[in-house]
Amino acid sequence: MSLVYLETFYEVARLQSFSAAADALDVSKGLVSRHVRQLEKDMNAQLFHRTTRVVTLTEAGSRLFTKAEQIFLLAREAAREVRDITEEASGVLRFTAPLSLGERLMGDLLPEYRSLCPGVKVELDFSSASLSIEHGHQDIALRAADRMPDNVVARHIGRMRNILLASPEYLLQHGDIARPEDLNRHECLLSSHRAAWNEWKLTRGDEVVQVNAKGQLSSNQYTATRQLALAGQGVASLPVYLVEEDIEKGRLKHVLPEYILPLHDLSVVVARHRMLPRKIITFRELIERWFRDHPFYLV
Repeated sequence: MSLVYLETFYEVARLQSFSAAADALDVSKGLVSRHVRQLEKDMNAQLFHRTTRVVTLTEAGSRLFTKAEQIFLLAREAAREVRDITEEASGVLRFTAPLSLGERLMGDLLPEYRSLCPGVKVELDFSSASLSIEHGHQDIALRAADRMPDNVVARHIGRMRNILLASPEYLLQHGDIARPEDLNRHECLLSSHRAAWNEWKLTRGDEVVQVNAKGQLSSNQYTATRQLALAGQGVASLPVYLVEEDIEKGRLKHVLPEYILPLHDLSVVVARHRMLPRKIITFRELIERWFRDHPFYLV
């Protein structure tokens, strides 16, 4: 069996697309098709069900995919361990986090990290996309997720403290909000990233009041939601770290300040290594210390 053909098969199965696999491997779609056909010939088995819209695995393909995933995971782990032995605190560190949190964190953290690990090149990728840690595409991540893959190590940081806010102009036009029930008559700024985040569970001690937020505007980024709130477009649920200055300068007003919204479980995530490189250990320790130094950002 050709490992080149196996890698091509693996990418098609992982991405569920011949075209996407060709892009990932930087080859032509025709070459991808030829590799898969030859592998099917070598294996004497059909590996994919093909239609004009979707590519799915046959039973034989599903079994081969499981084994291929194990093979390539071992290959990446072997390469990483050899590289880490020689790199020490050098080479590249790739970090991913949600946009607003990454931007807030890096201004404080990066100068110290660069002084501790001056030989490390840092690549930052801030987005709401779930970039792969377990397959080696990123080295370390901050993730707001309920479940993690089995082959990563996740250290729980805490639950992010969200609060409700609106601009003074919006409240002047639409009225103050004195009780959670009042939110039902207000325009709420929604999350398009995850529908469950629009179920606002307002917490005050042991009291929990659930409000199903409703509104005409939604965004997949907190930074955009903040801009909508500043523009007087509605009531927003936003993390404290993003709006401290807005509250201090009166641009946004904290609504129902006796309540909090513990919305996201936040973890710092790395791939499961036998030997974790020093450059990753140092970066993780700085992230954890930053949150200890900012306890009000967490519940």
